[in-house]
Amino acid sequence: MKASSMVKGALLLAAAGATAYLYTTSSPRTKRNVKRTAENTLHSVGNAFEAVSRSMR
Repeated sequence: MKASSMVKGALLLAAAGATAYLYTTSSPRTKRNVKRTAENTLHSVGNAFEAVSRSMR
């Protein structure tokens, strides 16, 4: 297994854990906002991972 794959997995797990924690401890209004912006956030994180992996090549 490549180190970059392990780093991607660890960062993704940390981001998902932080999002889940913030979601469960927030108000209903904040929960709606999280649902609305989750797709854009995940897309941005994916783009960042791609940029990092490209620079490691």
